[in-house]
Amino acid sequence: MWLTARPANVAPALARGDVHLWVVELDGACDTGRLLPVLSDAERMIAAGHRADERRRRYIVAHAALRQLLQAYVHISAADLVFATGRFGKPRTVLPRFMPPIHFSLSHGGRRCLIGIARGGEVGVDIEPIDRRGDISSMAIAVLSESEHARWRALSPCARRSSLLRTWTCKEAVLKASGIGLSISPRRCEIEWPRTQVPRLASLDGQAMPEWTLEGLEPDSTLVGAWAAQAPLRVTFHAVFNQALEESA
Repeated sequence: MWLTARPANVAPALARGDVHLWVVELDGACDTGRLLPVLSDAERMIAAGHRADERRRRYIVAHAALRQLLQAYVHISAADLVFATGRFGKPRTVLPRFMPPIHFSLSHGGRRCLIGIARGGEVGVDIEPIDRRGDISSMAIAVLSESEHARWRALSPCARRSSLLRTWTCKEAVLKASGIGLSISPRRCEIEWPRTQVPRLASLDGQAMPEWTLEGLEPDSTLVGAWAAQAPLRVTFHAVFNQALEESA
């Protein structure tokens, strides 16, 4: 259950073993001009590269939200936060040595984004619009393993789109948390759906992953998503409206 919305600069305590999931509204009354100074030069260049006003605006709001939330947790100015990337492109915060590491993941899903912030283990999140366009048959071939594809084909046609997107968001969340991203085929990340309909990571690149945490999400009726972590983490849910971001800038 998503908890009451709060300002982006007010974060609850994040203990080791905790993951906080934040859903952020990207549309609405918000002056993105006030948010731009929070972003890095590289982020501003990416924003400027979006020709569509809506995509540019949503990028700015999402990345400003990430910075402002991290500021609330680590008490470093949002504009002064420095990010580095791992071998396969996973971003991380560069913090002073005396500070415990904090892990994060960001996913865009149309008019909302999902941000995961954790201590004690890497985290990955993903959300997708339930009405995502595209040929689902081609997508299924690209992302499902042989056994997953066989189970998917056995579903009724009206259930296939939702099932595929739920499985895909689980795979994306796992691949983000692992740090390897799409350096391997999504088919190498196998998700099982027991009768409880709680997803389970069966294997990643041929290896069993019994200690992983994986959970499907429905931020609202228009989105499906998932979060994953390399260890058992406790999760809480929060929401931020973009007016709160502008007030925090």
